[in-house]
Amino acid sequence: MTGVTGLYNPFIENLKIIKYIKEVIVSRHTRHLSENMVKHNFKNLEEFAVLERQAYDGQLDFNGFPAAEYRYFDRIQDIGYRSRHEGLTREQARSERDKALKDYRDDIDALTGNLNAARQYTESRVRMGALVNEIYKEHSPLGKLRLALEFVELTLHEDGFARRNLSGTYLEVSGNE
Repeated sequence: MTGVTGLYNPFIENLKIIKYIKEVIVSRHTRHLSENMVKHNFKNLEEFAVLERQAYDGQLDFNGFPAAEYRYFDRIQDIGYRSRHEGLTREQARSERDKALKDYRDDIDALTGNLNAARQYTESRVRMGALVNEIYKEHSPLGKLRLALEFVELTLHEDGFARRNLSGTYLEVSGNE
């Protein structure tokens, strides 16, 4: 798609791609949800404890839960079953529950890290599109250089790349042209 200058403008294409990705993600995550499904707040400790007890007793249907919660409550249900039917001691059950809870928290931390990385990537892509537009509008070669180095910095995810490469140059002395 061409921009105001008549040249190809990847910023507009990036916005379309980001919008499409958001629509796909939302549709995939909401497709399996039914109108009657109860939504749980897994961050609420009281509700989490109730769900944990239900899973331990084998009374919780966790089929619609997110992956990390599904794995955790499945393990809790298994611990409850083995405790009732296979003679798992209270200490062993508590130890396995603590291990399952640690694994669950690790899963949530990894998911949060992945979510933050995806958010940063998306923000970088949007900023990169804006920088391309600024490069097209900039008339000064030094200004274009500064913007291009900022673009490379975002591409490499290396904070300070532009600043380090501009130090000791005319741009640092004269400011932003």
